[in-house]
Amino acid sequence: MNRNLFYFFTLILILSCKERTNLNDTQQIVIVDDEFKSEKASALNEKGVDYGKKGYSKKANELLLEALKIEPDNPTILNNLGLVNGHLKNPKKSISYFQQSLSVSDSTYLSAGTNLSLEYYNIGEYQKGIEIANFVLKNTKNKYQEVGARIHKSFCLAGKGECGKTKAELKIIKTYAEEFDNLEYQIEIIENKLNNCVQQGV
Repeated sequence: MNRNLFYFFTLILILSCKERTNLNDTQQIVIVDDEFKSEKASALNEKGVDYGKKGYSKKANELLLEALKIEPDNPTILNNLGLVNGHLKNPKKSISYFQQSLSVSDSTYLSAGTNLSLEYYNIGEYQKGIEIANFVLKNTKNKYQEVGARIHKSFCLAGKGECGKTKAELKIIKTYAEEFDNLEYQIEIIENKLNNCVQQGV
């Protein structure tokens, strides 16, 4: 079966007014055509993603909820609902959808794990963010997921005041700079976090 995988990277944290794509924005709205049993659910998901890309998060949420009624155990739809609810400032719902996405996929849908790590960062649950990022890193073979998980892990490490570990993650992330467009933007964010990092226990 032909697999079409489209990534749309979005950013929950408002870090810049500029529109960014690729690894600048490390959360992923994903469409995987062969993960849908119903053409209607796939179409609603795709339409929801389109609205999400244009910044219409409420409409995106409505469409994705319609898709979820048709396929309640679809990890892609659940992941996308997690992203949209993050943008709608509903962190509890966002986290719940990411967790459900992991649960229904037996923890194989690692894009949800990557996204969950950033949502934990956003609410100050740094240790949980590190743990889920480590889970993704241990299990993924996808470089997008790996780099996204490392970026989110470094955010959480800096949030916890683990400056040395943040620096070590940043060093690894920099090795991917030539492979991914605009990764320097995320590197700059991490460097700024390092500049403001206060080592705990010192």
